[in-house]
Amino acid sequence: MITLLLFSCSSQEKKIIKENISQIYETASGYNAEISVVSKSFNYSFKVQRLKPDYYSIEIVEPKNLQGLSIQTKGVQSNVNYKGLSVSIDLIPLNIKAGIGLINNILSSLDTVLMNLNAKKVDDLFEFSGKLDENTNVTIKLKVKDMLPLGLTINNNQETYEISIKNFELIT
Repeated sequence: MITLLLFSCSSQEKKIIKENISQIYETASGYNAEISVVSKSFNYSFKVQRLKPDYYSIEIVEPKNLQGLSIQTKGVQSNVNYKGLSVSIDLIPLNIKAGIGLINNILSSLDTVLMNLNAKKVDDLFEFSGKLDENTNVTIKLKVKDMLPLGLTINNNQETYEISIKNFELIT
């Protein structure tokens, strides 16, 4: 029999969770992950590497027509390559650029984002939900055991995006 544990986290529990997450993420120098985004209008997936303070690398896996497209960013400098050739960042559809940016911002400041959300525990997951801003609602799922993110749901009043995170690995 499967028992479902569901409860809201108190302010004290939320503070302890945030402290644990802060400790885990502050000691890491970055992360690697495979991320898939699904919505009514598109599907895409990419591999990402983020290194503190300001480097990230993205490799598009899906859609197939963009497979092999990569972006490396350090500070404000971005290099975009497609199958070894330097190309314009305009090749990347705006919705994919915006989605990658939002996901990267959430994952890069996860401890800060979580403190502004409601928390509950469901079995071996913490689920945080609430508003990122006046137009965007988010739900973030973390494993209780190691506080690593498993997925996000983002609704921006126009569309809902389901984001799955696989092979999330902190770099120490």
